[in-house]
Amino acid sequence: MDHQDFNIIDIGNPRLKNPSSKNKLSSKKIIPISQEHSYQNKIENSEDNFTIPKIPKSISKQIIDARNLKKWTRKDMANKINVQQTIYADIENGKANYDPPTKQIIQKIQKITGIKINK
Repeated sequence: MDHQDFNIIDIGNPRLKNPSSKNKLSSKKIIPISQEHSYQNKIENSEDNFTIPKIPKSISKQIIDARNLKKWTRKDMANKINVQQTIYADIENGKANYDPPTKQIIQKIQKITGIKINK
């Protein structure tokens, strides 16, 4: 077994072996945890209540009516606008967030059905 290296490697704490290294470590600036994460505390303790708006019921109703006029199923509509069926179902049920990606999906629905959805 000449190809193996049997040298002992010590991966212990270097400060315990070399007392002069203690001076090097003491020169580091230590930041208390309370200052380090103070920005997170400000966010968590803020007085503002942020809510993510859901799709209004009126828009959901118009989307359902447009789909029913074309006599399409939810699966058909999801395939035509190229989204997952669960995402489309959340839009119809009013569970989806009313954010830019959802607004783009609504625009696709308007284009495919040819019906203007009033917001």
